Amino acid sequence: RDRDAVRAPFAGAVSEQSATRGNINPILTHAGKERLVEWSDAVISADGDNERLLLAIGVDVTERTAAQDLLERERAQLRSILDGIPVVVTLYNLEGFRLAGNRVLAKASGQPNAWQNMIGAHFRDGPWWADQPAQLEKYSAAFAKAAEGHTEQLTHAFDRLNGKTKITQMTVIAPYKNTDGKVVGAVSSTIDISDRAEAQHALQKQQERFQDFAEQSSDMLWELDADFRFSYVSSGRKDFFGLNLEKLLGLQYTELEDPKSTPEQRAQWQAVKTAIENRRAYKDLPLTVQEPNGAIRHLITNGRPILDEDGQFVGFRGASIDISAIIESQSIVAQSEINLNEAQRIA
Repeated sequence: RDRDAVRAPFAGAVSEQSATRGNINPILTHAGKERLVEWSDAVISADGDNERLLLAIGVDVTERTAAQDLLERERAQLRSILDGIPVVVTLYNLEGFRLAGNRVLAKASGQPNAWQNMIGAHFRDGPWWADQPAQLEKYSAAFAKAAEGHTEQLTHAFDRLNGKTKITQMTVIAPYKNTDGKVVGAVSSTIDISDRAEAQHALQKQQERFQDFAEQSSDMLWELDADFRFSYVSSGRKDFFGLNLEKLLGLQYTELEDPKSTPEQRAQWQAVKTAIENRRAYKDLPLTVQEPNGAIRHLITNGRPILDEDGQFVGFRGASIDISAIIESQSIVAQSEINLNEAQRIA
């Protein structure tokens, strides 16, 4: 070791007649081990004005320094982990000022270079609240709840500060406690759910579009559960099979078969039942139904089994198309041809 570097603090203390603190120097013990000593030096006067003494107090800080180094490495590692995850993590005191946070905080706001300016600022001072006072009050209420020991979840959308893109975030604000279990602040974690929000919005629009089409159609869209009971029905008509659509819910589909049906009608029903009970898709099967008022309905029905993510059967889904008008028109045309042929034969 450079002895001059070790002696320098002592020499400085003597020459400047001022105290020096925090000088850490290594020493070598008789056992050959190195220890770190922190010195606190002071110059004091003896009996005469011309004589001065140097009072040096050394404290062994080897273990403390090692612990501080370890703590600093762990902090750097934690910082690296926090900066690497795609979640905004921020620590606040009870007054709402940011004490710490990862760099995703600035990136999410659209100002990646503003991270340092955000630490120490109050959460209410964010420029993104300018045109969203209602959302700001919700966040303020959530922080108040966190101070009482409660966890709150919020979702809100806003424009990035660059004004180019919109972002939807989900934030969880939870109480931050010290080692004694006392709430001393709040910690928030925020994740960008813009893609999920856009997908949900698109799905909602698709569902609304489907429902509009279903309600405008004279066909019946239906779904059976795993017990072959109607769990969903939709049609532009108020009734089907002679029953109000709401009354179909919960019924076994086989309850719609007329026990007084003709052999031809029973054969049609059997073809549909065989496909459904064997969980096999079917297409364009004819089905003739007699309604309670005696009216005959001619249908074309299609269906396919529904499987869950594990491939397990959970029901059946299909559509039934009323072709009664077509059958009736064909019957009229056929009867007209018969009448015409008969008239020509007589003539």
